[in-house]
Amino acid sequence: MRAVLGACDFVSVGPRRREDWAQDVAAVMAREVVDPRRWPGVDLWPPAARPSGARPTYPFVPYKADELRLYLHPVEPVPAAWRLVSLLDVWFEAGNIPDIESRKDELLCEAHCVLERFGLDAAFYTNFDDHYVGVDRNPMSPQGSLDCLGELDIDCGLVAVSHDEVGVFWTFTEL
Repeated sequence: MRAVLGACDFVSVGPRRREDWAQDVAAVMAREVVDPRRWPGVDLWPPAARPSGARPTYPFVPYKADELRLYLHPVEPVPAAWRLVSLLDVWFEAGNIPDIESRKDELLCEAHCVLERFGLDAAFYTNFDDHYVGVDRNPMSPQGSLDCLGELDIDCGLVAVSHDEVGVFWTFTEL
């Protein structure tokens, strides 16, 4: 799991306390909650690393739940695993990852292992709006657009939602 999660700038899981999952996701992005299982996360912006005067949500913009739902698009489990793998690339395209052909099975296995924490009934969301579905979808080089959620130049991520927990996996790129 180190390869997949090691690429993320922010990985955090929080409890699912509300009917509206987006409220719980906003709490995770604001660092208001801790992982229910006390597993370590990843945060490249602890308070000491944030710019002076930055909000606790930095580098995320402090969105309200209804705003988050506008920018997060549902994604099925297999494309969700690919989205997690794609965070290894600075432009969020799995096809650009060095040695992807020889590593894709290993990386997808890691991604599925990470996402299994949220169970078989989990829902997944991403800020990447893939314009192609079905036979037209190429997980190595998807076609779509990003709805960035951060204050930095570009970002991409995945949200996992179960009955008990929400997970946020995110990477930011500065141009």
